[in-house]
Amino acid sequence: MRCPLLSARYLAIAPMISSLSIISRTAKARSSIVWSRRGKQGVQGVALNAGAYTHTSLALADCLAWIGVPCVEVHLSNVLARSEPLRQKSYIGRHVIGVVAGFGMMSYALALQALVQHHEKE
Repeated sequence: MRCPLLSARYLAIAPMISSLSIISRTAKARSSIVWSRRGKQGVQGVALNAGAYTHTSLALADCLAWIGVPCVEVHLSNVLARSEPLRQKSYIGRHVIGVVAGFGMMSYALALQALVQHHEKE
């Protein structure tokens, strides 16, 4: 299943991800995000846009440390260009294999490409 957020135009930049099975989930509550990451069998990677929880949620950071699944932190905008210092800090950053930020919707395709390359190295 292809994620509706990733159109063919974005998949074209990363042909290696076209064979992936992608599950897209949106959660509005932190508890839902933490619950959805727990106990997923067969999940080989997570491209996570945690929004404001990136800067505020120790629970999400703990969850990412616990699940042991490679994760790429995704942001549509450049977080380092934000004016508030709080919005430039990431609690989850230490538990991810990398960060993709500032490329709009293409950030998701780049994160998936990074996950594929990470698995190819292992």
